[in-house]
Amino acid sequence: MSVHTHVQRTLKEIINVEKNIKVDIPENSGVTSRIYITIDDETVRVPSKAFLNAGVDVVIFTLTENDSIPTDADSILFQAGKYSISSIIAIIGMKIGKHQKIKVKGCNTSN
Repeated sequence: MSVHTHVQRTLKEIINVEKNIKVDIPENSGVTSRIYITIDDETVRVPSKAFLNAGVDVVIFTLTENDSIPTDADSILFQAGKYSISSIIAIIGMKIGKHQKIKVKGCNTSN
């Protein structure tokens, strides 16, 4: 079991559309669903349901040396300067719905 450290920061504090943003979405579901976001050399873990509810205001967790991104994760690379924050949030939300089967009221992610 991995242990994550709560860093009392939100995604809003680290997200920067002028940098490449890599998102890894493992195929898991339930309470432990999470995604991994890498900006520069910093990777954080984000609870999927909390991300869908809070967007960039979601609390992020740093990874420990025992953590690793699952090999079954679907990776998305948002190239620097090509996407707005709202577009990135929407795309990640759709991918979470598709890969982790988490439904959000008013959003159809079955495509």
